[in-house]
Amino acid sequence: MPEQEPSRQPITGWQRALAVAATRLAYGISRRWLFLFNLVVAFYLGLSFLAPILMLGGMERPALLIYKIYSPACHQMAHRSWFLSGEQGFYPFRSTGIDVVPFEEAVKDEPAFQGLDPDVNFFSYTGALRAFNGDERLGYKGALCQRDVAIYLSLLIGGILFSLLRGRLRPLPWQLFLLLGIIPMLVDGGYQMASYLFNFLTPHETSPLLRTITGALMGFGLVWLTYPHIEEGMQETEADLRANLLRGGVISEN
Repeated sequence: MPEQEPSRQPITGWQRALAVAATRLAYGISRRWLFLFNLVVAFYLGLSFLAPILMLGGMERPALLIYKIYSPACHQMAHRSWFLSGEQGFYPFRSTGIDVVPFEEAVKDEPAFQGLDPDVNFFSYTGALRAFNGDERLGYKGALCQRDVAIYLSLLIGGILFSLLRGRLRPLPWQLFLLLGIIPMLVDGGYQMASYLFNFLTPHETSPLLRTITGALMGFGLVWLTYPHIEEGMQETEADLRANLLRGGVISEN
């Protein structure tokens, strides 16, 4: 006769308590995943603007810590960032042609930019652009650039809108996401980068408006592409975990 497999012993004591706690946590996340996603995005976006607020309040050390935390995820170049409580909300390069004081003019007396010329060698200028957080006259930049602000803000707004359309919104086809969300951003930022890399191209600096539009298309497109799939998966997970908790007598039908 074939040997019978030993019967499983029921989990008891602290092991059961740990398993129940983990299952309940996963169940709670599966039920409230959209709220948690929106909360994380709102926190991440809001914290990026806490840095200039802290700088304005004279709390430089925690502000610099925030800038440092965000720096691996964003280039933080000052001329492509929003500024709080300064003479202008942004300081674009002169080449954008926008009728505001250009960045080169605004920082001409700043020691960090003495002897540097973005028209001669933009890449030698980038270190100073990243390191410059602002001052009392110009204001202080956020820890995320304009395009990243648009991406995360549209993720947040898109997530809130998705909560009103749950179950009725079909996923965006990936081809449309590529066309509407990826290509505009690559063209806008890609040509900008190429114009600095190759001397035969006319230097091109995109505007805050174009950065915002392309970033928003990316953010809204990402929500439309992925959130319906996440919702479907989370509903299945919630149903499975609920069934396990009901079988274990942890929760009731009501």
